[in-house]
Amino acid sequence: MAFVHEDLECTLSEEETGQIKTWILDRINTLSIGAVSPKFTECRHRGGALLITCADQVSVDWLRTELGRVAPWKGAKLRFLEAKDLPKPVRAHAWISGAHVEPVKILKKIEIQNAGVVTSSWRVVDRKEDPKGQILIVLMDQTSWDKMGAICNHNPYVNFTRVTFKLLSKTKVGGEEATSMECEETTVAEGPSEEPQPTTSSIAPQLVGTGLNG
Repeated sequence: MAFVHEDLECTLSEEETGQIKTWILDRINTLSIGAVSPKFTECRHRGGALLITCADQVSVDWLRTELGRVAPWKGAKLRFLEAKDLPKPVRAHAWISGAHVEPVKILKKIEIQNAGVVTSSWRVVDRKEDPKGQILIVLMDQTSWDKMGAICNHNPYVNFTRVTFKLLSKTKVGGEEATSMECEETTVAEGPSEEPQPTTSSIAPQLVGTGLNG
């Protein structure tokens, strides 16, 4: 299940999802022993949403009822829906030349050097290092992708150059693992080309997201 902004084109910040988590715990504290017993196995901020794994349907129904009864904060505009109904993320890759800087620092620089491009909800799901640089595979929401296109034609400034983000195949979503993401393994192409290209290969198990109930 997932808590998302009422307008699916908008995203929730980590501060907002943190408020939702606190609100859930506060609502649990109001329950009497022997009443409803909400059970959860995981809760995380991802892609501008709060993903929460409910252990049973009772827990799902309880969350939905509580959201309709008491808002997590004044003016909160939220929706509670099944993870499989979340907008599918955009998956793109970019070649970053030079020293192997940590991906989180690269995303921060993109946001600083390109006014209007917000990377806070982007998620680097894979990286492949090469002597000349590294390839990053990034998941982002459609709004972020479109905004980057409008602002810099998907060629944001980073350090003393510009990098190009290119689309990869669409993320597959299905079954119980509604938020599982099939991530392509990147390989460095041989030859004189400066920018290695990612190639379709086996799914990288360590990068596949945890399936969520709902």
